[in-house]
Amino acid sequence: METSKPVSISCVGNKTGKPYNGSFTIMTVTTNRIDFQADLRRRQILGPSPDGTPPAANLQWKAFMLGQLFARIQTSPSWWESSDYGLDLEDDNVVTEVYNKLLEAEEEAEKAIKDDAKKALKKLANKPEEEVREEFSED
Repeated sequence: METSKPVSISCVGNKTGKPYNGSFTIMTVTTNRIDFQADLRRRQILGPSPDGTPPAANLQWKAFMLGQLFARIQTSPSWWESSDYGLDLEDDNVVTEVYNKLLEAEEEAEKAIKDDAKKALKKLANKPEEEVREEFSED
């Protein structure tokens, strides 16, 4: 099963007008460790809240996206790395663009897994019970 996928972006920054192009390799399936790393990064970005007031909702969402991208991007263009993995980018839409690519890749991977499972079930349904048992029996 493939657990990562290459994706590319090509967009123009909404604040600077700077072009952003590049290829990323994104994890489509995560482990518990990756999930915790993503959340740790999110909490590091938001920082402490001494008076107990939560950050603005849009900042919480940005921190979530950046945490996911930090933990799940395996390879990236140099401009992404030099921006502290998106944290220092002036153009918000670039982070959103990369995050949307992550979601698309994840959805495609999930669909492929489901399609493979359906094919396997269909194949099994068309076989006599004895053949199925032989395929799954231990030698």
